[in-house]
Amino acid sequence: MTRQSSHSSGLYSAYVVGVLALAYTMAFVDRQVLSLMVGPIKADLGITDVQFSLLQGLSFAIFYTFLGLIIARLADSYSRKTIIALCVLLWSVMTAACGFAGSFPMLLLCRVGVGVGEGGLSPAAYSLIADQVRKERLALAVGTYSVGLAAGAGLALIFGGYAVLKLSAMKFTAWPLAAMHPWQQVFLLVGVPGVVVSFLVWTIQEPARQNKVSAGHAVPSSEVLRFARHNAALLAFLFLGVSLLSAVANGILAWAPAYFMRQHGWTIAEVGRRLGIVILLGGTIGTVSGGLICDRWAVKHGPTASIAVMIMSAMFTLVLGVAAPLIANPWISLLAFVPLVGFMLMPWGVAGAAIQMIAPNELRAQLSSVYLFAINLLGLGLGPTTVALISEKLFVGDKHALSMGIVIMTAIATPLALIALLLLVRPFRRAGENPTAWMEERVAVAVMASAAIVP
Repeated sequence: MTRQSSHSSGLYSAYVVGVLALAYTMAFVDRQVLSLMVGPIKADLGITDVQFSLLQGLSFAIFYTFLGLIIARLADSYSRKTIIALCVLLWSVMTAACGFAGSFPMLLLCRVGVGVGEGGLSPAAYSLIADQVRKERLALAVGTYSVGLAAGAGLALIFGGYAVLKLSAMKFTAWPLAAMHPWQQVFLLVGVPGVVVSFLVWTIQEPARQNKVSAGHAVPSSEVLRFARHNAALLAFLFLGVSLLSAVANGILAWAPAYFMRQHGWTIAEVGRRLGIVILLGGTIGTVSGGLICDRWAVKHGPTASIAVMIMSAMFTLVLGVAAPLIANPWISLLAFVPLVGFMLMPWGVAGAAIQMIAPNELRAQLSSVYLFAINLLGLGLGPTTVALISEKLFVGDKHALSMGIVIMTAIATPLALIALLLLVRPFRRAGENPTAWMEERVAVAVMASAAIVP
């Protein structure tokens, strides 16, 4: 199939972003459905909140991030759509395999497999989108892709709650369903659609890479480090700020279902339906509006518009993240979660687009993977576990333990994120419209040298 020229028709570009958003949705369905089944899994496997948080966070994040670096290296040189399709297939199969896990180590191993597959998606997707859409629409495009986060998390709760309720009432006689607990059957059911999505990814065309300086040769990995050193302040504050916001978002999303069940007495089905709709609605509005606002502000304020959007989201996340879990009325608390989720998820499309704007084409996927490495190792890896440790160690036996864990983590991490983002403004402004000019020259020299040595 002939390569699709970059910046092609708006309809086709929308299709490409839509397919990738669907893949991202499936990633978060497979990731988030676990949070709804804390009680059944803990009861059947005999594990603690901290052990359960490892399934949601650290063990998943370690392999997600480290393997993501390797896969991103391939994505800067080889077909990104092929890499994405294979990654979707891998994590879907491993999600289905979670249904056959009968012990904590086995479930942990399957979750590692899910993390390995999902680690290859976003670096390749960010790079592909940047070559497919025009620069002035990039933040909106990445924001639309990021809708998959909210859609996946919301659908996981809605479908997962309904499935657990129905499967608990059904008696299966055929293997393997007959030998599975309802939570295991849910994993099997949510893993299968991803296999179909992996084939759908094959229908998109690989866009021509724009702004290339390497004449088809792979850029040495050392150039990523050179780029990072040259833009050290910019990358350090960006990664730290978004990582801390990621810790808050992942901690809240991971434990919000259990918070409503334990503190307000809602059932799995009730939480799945109610909170799922809230995440789907609030998250979709937040990710899309973040991209729209950023693209509009960028016309007047340039690249720093993305930082302004992230600062705004952090300020509202701080206020709502502390207030929502402390509200005694469950319905008012749930209502407060709508804007909270929206502002929590607003930075993802904006930050992802910012990475594509400051990196040469040949470094986009690798730099995106370093960015995702930072935000996921700290955010996904420590967010859920931090909430669990605070609630389990400081508020033993307290009915409000989870809400206090969420509040304390939000109250500490979000102000630190704000400080990092405010410090980011100056280096981002100094970088200007083309912060990669110096690096493009270095990449060109490095590639010519490597090409001379290795024909």
